[in-house]
Amino acid sequence: MRRPRCRWALAILLAVASSGCVRDAPLPTERLGGLPWRLVEFDLEAPAADAPAITLSVEPRRVSGSSGCNRYFGELTFGERPGEIRMGTIGSTRRMCPEAEMERESRYLRALGHVGSYALVDGELRLFSRHDGQTIELTFAR
Repeated sequence: MRRPRCRWALAILLAVASSGCVRDAPLPTERLGGLPWRLVEFDLEAPAADAPAITLSVEPRRVSGSSGCNRYFGELTFGERPGEIRMGTIGSTRRMCPEAEMERESRYLRALGHVGSYALVDGELRLFSRHDGQTIELTFAR
């Protein structure tokens, strides 16, 4: 009767010991987290110089930032394949701003809510949003 217990104990010990020994690559939040990202291109267009900054902060299972006028926040999940990312429902504060800023903010939050993939290219974070048959690229820098 002792042998089955020893085998189970050995199997559990090996599973626990091997699970923390090797890590292939840093977790996405380790590469994307830290300092906030600043939007530098929205669908390949640079924001106007006088436009309020749009920022993105990445934390484990969460995103937040400034959408130019308001603060936003939402849930974040990474897919099983490299580069897969999903945003949950995006919430935001409700300050009123000039109409042009509100329109830009609305476009940004809509695009952010449909992000499905990301890439790190030359130190920039690129998010790809697919909605209504169109792909929109959001490019951030630090």
